[in-house]
Amino acid sequence: MLIRFAYLMAPRNYLDPGTGSMLLQAIIAGIAVAGGFLFALKDKIRRKLNKQEKAEQTDLEQDKK
Repeated sequence: MLIRFAYLMAPRNYLDPGTGSMLLQAIIAGIAVAGGFLFALKDKIRRKLNKQEKAEQTDLEQDKK
């Protein structure tokens, strides 16, 4: 049983010292991409809603005439 425990705890892979910085860089890049996507999506939705509001305003102005 002790041999089995030692086998489970033995390191099987070597992580290079640069691996941590590579993972950190990938995480930061993912956050930046997600932020850019959400900003573009918010801008697109805002523009669409503004077009609808302008169309409603012009319809109301035409009804008044």
